[in-house]
Amino acid sequence: MGSYNFISNNRMSQSEGGQSPERRLWRAVLNQALEDGFGMYTTFMCDYEKHDAAFFINVRTASFDKLCERADVDPDRAWKAVQRFKLIKTGIIKAKTKRDLAALAVFNRIKSGRSRMRSSRRVAHGYVNGR
Repeated sequence: MGSYNFISNNRMSQSEGGQSPERRLWRAVLNQALEDGFGMYTTFMCDYEKHDAAFFINVRTASFDKLCERADVDPDRAWKAVQRFKLIKTGIIKAKTKRDLAALAVFNRIKSGRSRMRSSRRVAHGYVNGR
């Protein structure tokens, strides 16, 4: 369906160091946490996992800061970017940059894919036309 790289290599880095395997790993973990938090997950997640993922982007905790530091990302800039995308996603502010538009496009593609998947399951199980 799609994936979005919330953390770009050149924007939020705290240092000018190269791409170590550890840094790439922690950035992948951070990106996955953000995708899950915004509901961009493409695999099954149970209710408590969805709740934890949403909590991750709604409440800034020490875990968020630690994860950012391990990913070599400035936690303050990352948190501001998360809050901005939440406002864009809800329609409070408009996406203006290419990066914002790309994130919104991936989110909408995943969201529409999920609704198609739900409706195809309903057809497959005979839950169509009020049955």
